[in-house]
Amino acid sequence: MSADAATTAADSSVEANIDSAARPDAALGGGCTTAGDSTDAVAPTQSLVKVRDLLIHASLTGRPLVDGVSFDVAPGEAVGVVGESGSGKSLTLRAIMGLLPEGVTLTNPESAITIAPFPAAAAGVSRGAGATTLPALPEQGETAAQQIGGVARESIRPGASAPSRAPRLAMIFQDPVSSLDPLSGVVRQVAEVLRYNRHLRRREARAQAADLLVSLGLPESLRAADRYPGQLSGGQCQRVGIAIALATNPDILLCDEPTTALDVTVQLQILDLLADLRDRLGLTMLFVTHNLGVAARLCSRLIVMQHGHIVEAGPTEQVLRHPQDEYTRRLVSAVLPIPDAGEVATDMRAQLTDGNTNTGNTSGLSRNWLSGAGPL
Repeated sequence: MSADAATTAADSSVEANIDSAARPDAALGGGCTTAGDSTDAVAPTQSLVKVRDLLIHASLTGRPLVDGVSFDVAPGEAVGVVGESGSGKSLTLRAIMGLLPEGVTLTNPESAITIAPFPAAAAGVSRGAGATTLPALPEQGETAAQQIGGVARESIRPGASAPSRAPRLAMIFQDPVSSLDPLSGVVRQVAEVLRYNRHLRRREARAQAADLLVSLGLPESLRAADRYPGQLSGGQCQRVGIAIALATNPDILLCDEPTTALDVTVQLQILDLLADLRDRLGLTMLFVTHNLGVAARLCSRLIVMQHGHIVEAGPTEQVLRHPQDEYTRRLVSAVLPIPDAGEVATDMRAQLTDGNTNTGNTSGLSRNWLSGAGPL
C-alpha cells in the first residue's frame, strides 16, 4: 500500500468507519451489547470486568478526578473509552491495571473494581466469543497450545477439574519509545518477560521473543542481531510494546491511546494488528482514545467521558450516529471529513481567480472545508 493510499484509508470520513463498526461481530468476532439512554454502560450478560462507582481524587486537594464511573466489560468484547484530555479516561484504565500515578488516590479500592475469575472448561479454555478453544494438555505433560509467534497459550487436561483462575492483565502505553528501556535490546526486553512468565531458559526465551516480534511485523534480522529502541521507528517500538504485553499471555488487554504518538499510516497498521490479535486470541480489550475514528474501527461499544463522569454509553454505531448527550454531539461534529478532489480543485481555482496567487494562504480553502463539516 502506498503512503497516499494508506493515508486516505486512515483519514477517510468517520462515516465509513461507522459502517464497519456496525458489523463488529463479523469483523472481529466479538459480542456487541445493547445499551439504552442511561449514562452508565449497560452490564453485559456475563461480565469479566466490573467497575462500580469508581472514585479517584487528587491526594493534596481532594478534587475529584473520576467521580462515580460504572461499567461492565464482557469476555471477548472491545470497549472504547473516549473523551477529551483530562476527562479521566486514562486514570480509569490505570486504576483497573493498578498503576495509578503519584498524587492521586483511589477512594474505594475494595469495591470499585472487580475482575471476575476466569473459568476453564474441561476441554480447553474459551476466551470469549469468536476465539478458538485451545487444545488440552496431553497426559504426559507435553506442551499442547495454540502458537502465536512462538508464545504458547496453555490449556488443561481433558477430564481434569477446571478451577477458576485470576485473569491476566496487560497494558499497552501511549508513548511507545518512553515505555521501553533505551539501554536494552528489544528482543532482550521481550525475552525477560517470557522468562518470568513462562519460566523458560535464556536461549529458548530469546528465540521465542524473536519469533513473536517477527510475527508482529518487525524485521527478520532481529533473529540474528538485537536492536535498541532508538534504532527503531515509533511504529516498530509500539509493536515491541504489543509483544511485551502478549508475552504475559493476557486475557485482558488495556490500551492507553497506543496510536496517538504515531503517524496516520502507522496508526492504521497498529489498529489492524490489534483487531487481528483480538480475533485470533479472543482478547478482552479496553481501548482509551480521543479519536472517534479509531474507536469506530476497533470497538463494538463506546463509553464517553467528560470531567470524570460517563455522559453516554452504548453500541458504537448508536453513539456515533444518534448521540444523545450534547458533549457527544460536539465530539462527533468536530470530526472533519476529507474533501473530494473536485472540491479542492474548485477552491484553488476560486482563489486564483480572486487574484490570490499565494499558495501558502489556505484560509479560504479551510473555511470552505469547515463549512461542510458537521454531524455524521
